[in-house]
Amino acid sequence: MITSKPITILGFGSLLVASLFYVSTFTSSEHTSKSDDYNHHLPAGSLSASNKGADTFLQPFKGIGLEEGLNYRVGQALFEKLWVFAPSSTQASDGLGPLYNARSCAQCHVKNGRAKLDFSENLVFNPVGLVIRLNNPEFGQDPFYGKQIQPFAYPNGQAEANLEIHYSTKMVPVASNTSVSLFEPRYTLLFPNNHSLHPSTQQSPRIAGALIGLGLIESIDDEDILKWADPNDTNNDGISGRPNYVPSRDTNSSELGRFGWKSGQATLAQQNANALHTDIGVGSKWFPSGYGDCTEQQTDCLAQAHGNTEQQDGYEASDKVIQSILYFTSMTSVPKRVHLDDKGIEGQQLFSDIGCADCHRPSYTLDSKIQALPVNETIWPYSDFLLHDMGEELADGFIEHQANGSEWRTPPLWGLAHQKQVNQQLRLLHDGRAGTVAEAILWHGGEARKSKTQFVNLSQSDQNHLIQFVESL
Repeated sequence: MITSKPITILGFGSLLVASLFYVSTFTSSEHTSKSDDYNHHLPAGSLSASNKGADTFLQPFKGIGLEEGLNYRVGQALFEKLWVFAPSSTQASDGLGPLYNARSCAQCHVKNGRAKLDFSENLVFNPVGLVIRLNNPEFGQDPFYGKQIQPFAYPNGQAEANLEIHYSTKMVPVASNTSVSLFEPRYTLLFPNNHSLHPSTQQSPRIAGALIGLGLIESIDDEDILKWADPNDTNNDGISGRPNYVPSRDTNSSELGRFGWKSGQATLAQQNANALHTDIGVGSKWFPSGYGDCTEQQTDCLAQAHGNTEQQDGYEASDKVIQSILYFTSMTSVPKRVHLDDKGIEGQQLFSDIGCADCHRPSYTLDSKIQALPVNETIWPYSDFLLHDMGEELADGFIEHQANGSEWRTPPLWGLAHQKQVNQQLRLLHDGRAGTVAEAILWHGGEARKSKTQFVNLSQSDQNHLIQFVESL
């Protein structure tokens, strides 16, 4: 069955074009062990971008026109803009805080890549780009601190808490009598006002991820994701991917989540607006409060000025601003893959043989119209976009809609080959604890334990070949 999903971008003067996307999708390509299928060097099909070094993740889809390219750069400028406290002389930038995690989207998503974390010392203090999310089963959030801890505050104000991350190491044996050292983080919140979290509040550390191919992910039809769901493991393969249905502020109903570490957001627009509000403290039509994540109990925060102005349609970020940022995040492409030699091709076969592709589904076929760009694209995100139990070592105990405390969405692997040149480091998993592909694999448990065990039992050369393949994506 073919279904349609319109994604409409509303005007920004002459810059934004109505009905940016009109997308319909049909069946996904089933994963296969054939190297010809795996060795696809264009992850976004003909829309794939080239390698531009540190700016590789800041490229629109290949082939867009001059006007679309201008629209893209306008959205990028807003994405990178530093917000300021109200009142200021520039009302278009009013709206920071009063409590916040960063002053711009780009401070967390460095050059559209992941957040940068410095692990040179045993202690990391208030890292920009790693947040502590909060949930309380009774209240939906912490009754005092809200949905997230903000470590920065308005002038002369008091931040909610300071975050300290201490790391210990543990050695894990792998092939040929060798071992890998794993970082094991421990998170400590220090509350200056001595007001601690509610006893039932759950905490979850989350690192900002790379923002590439998001418009393509949104273009995948729900049925193309749901066809791989097997919540009761009826085929007894040990894999029981589950969908996360989450509230949509667009439709006032539940929709399939596909964005965020636990698929907590259904649409890219809502993901963007939520991040603006919670991370930066900027209100919009979906999250209209000018006080960000401040709760009713935080009276000092609510006594501060906000940036809601007539110029911004009564909010801090007008719909035009939101739509322009959406254009930028929707139209960012995925760079071409790194060329594989024969040993890397052996690694892609091993990736399938030990079951990695059972969750990291390689490809989907889209029948899409994106302006005048080509149709019938096959994309290669390497994710099923479903929730999987990843075991106790990665569990955060955090419930997010229908995702439980040990479940995580399968993260897409595309763009992995370029992460180091964008961020000068590779930080994997939900809190960035893994600095290499091997470390990330060795943290896998739960439904992925069987594949991890098979990886550990491979010869060292076969392990290297599989890693070479993953690092080429």
